[in-house]
Amino acid sequence: MRLVERATEELRSRLTARPIDGWVVVYRTIGGPPTFYQITDNGGWVAAGIEECTVFDTYEAACAASRRSRYLDKLLPPEKRVVKLRVEAIVTIEVEQDLPIDPLDALAEI
Repeated sequence: MRLVERATEELRSRLTARPIDGWVVVYRTIGGPPTFYQITDNGGWVAAGIEECTVFDTYEAACAASRRSRYLDKLLPPEKRVVKLRVEAIVTIEVEQDLPIDPLDALAEI
């Protein structure tokens, strides 16, 4: 694989967001930004970004998971929501020129 192709693939992989299709729990910490709910491997939960949030198949499953958190239970209804999201990230990268660093080498290639 050529250097430019490899660099383009690396850039594309960093820009592509996680696809999401389902229900997520979003809440706002007191005075903080919106945060998403993630179930951990041991069955607990943590605050997460959109990249790590747990996606649920149904509204009921998302509600049941959020009720396990005492912290979320204390928040007022406007500060916690269950939202159905569909996230599709499409990244287009066009390599317009691929030239060597030295201008004389670039002229020699033309």
